[in-house]
Amino acid sequence: MLVFDDRDTLHTGLRDLEQLAKFTTPLGRSWFMFSGIKATDEGHGVVLYVYSPGDSTSTHALEQPWHMPGRLIEADGSQYYYEAEVFAGEVLRDTIGVIWYERSLMPDGHWRLNTTLLDLNGVRPDTIVLFGHRRKSSTLDLAFHGKCQLIDSLDQRLKR
Repeated sequence: MLVFDDRDTLHTGLRDLEQLAKFTTPLGRSWFMFSGIKATDEGHGVVLYVYSPGDSTSTHALEQPWHMPGRLIEADGSQYYYEAEVFAGEVLRDTIGVIWYERSLMPDGHWRLNTTLLDLNGVRPDTIVLFGHRRKSSTLDLAFHGKCQLIDSLDQRLKR
């Protein structure tokens, strides 16, 4: 169980819970990013959760696990099939949220680049998936200026 400054509590059911980031939207709402393992999950590894205390609309964001930054490696260790860099904070100009710059290995052997944005500026969280990494230089510039942070990577070998 987590207890926040406003005395709101969160029962996560997660093992190995760790707070990775905290950021505030222009509306003044605080958001937290956690990593952990669901107690009922076997073989799926560590995942990310995003939560805003005292806000029932963010409950859905917490319930949905998000990919950790780093690589997902086949169970036999022969190759990786997914990798991501994840940033939290002001990830695009005037956009507070979390952004994943992902590469996924397709069955034909080619890598597909996607960008997933969890936009937290509005009243409700919004998820947008974009092709390519055209916005990455903007995110890197914001990180360089302290507006967002790169979340540490964790390579994981998942069980079959």
